[in-house]
Amino acid sequence: MVSRGQLYRTALAILLLGNIYFMVGLDGRVDTLESDISEVSSEQNDIRMMLVGTGGANSSQTGSYSAGPITEVPALAYDHQNGSEVVSWMTLAPVPADGLFLNVADIRYRTNTQSAIQNAFHVVQESPYDPAYSGAVLELKQSHGWEVVEGRSIGLPAALGFAATTPGVELNKTVAYTGILQEDGTIGRVTNIPEKARAARDAGMDVMLVPPYTDVSVSGIRIVEVSSFSEATQWALTDDCAEC
Repeated sequence: MVSRGQLYRTALAILLLGNIYFMVGLDGRVDTLESDISEVSSEQNDIRMMLVGTGGANSSQTGSYSAGPITEVPALAYDHQNGSEVVSWMTLAPVPADGLFLNVADIRYRTNTQSAIQNAFHVVQESPYDPAYSGAVLELKQSHGWEVVEGRSIGLPAALGFAATTPGVELNKTVAYTGILQEDGTIGRVTNIPEKARAARDAGMDVMLVPPYTDVSVSGIRIVEVSSFSEATQWALTDDCAEC
């Protein structure tokens, strides 16, 4: 027969052995967690550094850190405060992270605007253009006192801006554009095109890309109808991308 003392010693040995296995497993999980935290911290630091580099043309810190070319894109918008169309500007920069990041420190983006920007990002990912990184930071410059931005016409400008972060690709600064960008890359109609064209003309641009079947004419600026993102790139981008 096994004595009670032997049973106690056996049970204690099993408990100690189980505790050892538990501690070894816990140490492994802690090491993995610390590694993940370190990786996330490094990624966040890269993004913070990139945000410093997207201060815009008037910032003394512009370009102080760049994981790729920083692009400034004209975005035509309706200013509800003044009741007029204006040219606003957004900066786009590739970052060493997966995903799309909006700088919302000064401006809030409505859901339809966020969806339009997200769709533009995916359209470029499926195109022949190859941005420097699979992540990007978008920031709309606060120049009109806006607190909220809404609408889907930002889609085409955002897509062209993302494409222009491809090394060797640049935006044609004499061209403006507007249009709702669909998932398949086609361009949908928007409102207030004559007003937008005049705003682009007054900002010194020579060509305005608009959705098809617009049938608009504005003196002092050439209106060009484009039906797809691919067609828009032929006017809005200057590059050495043989496949684009």
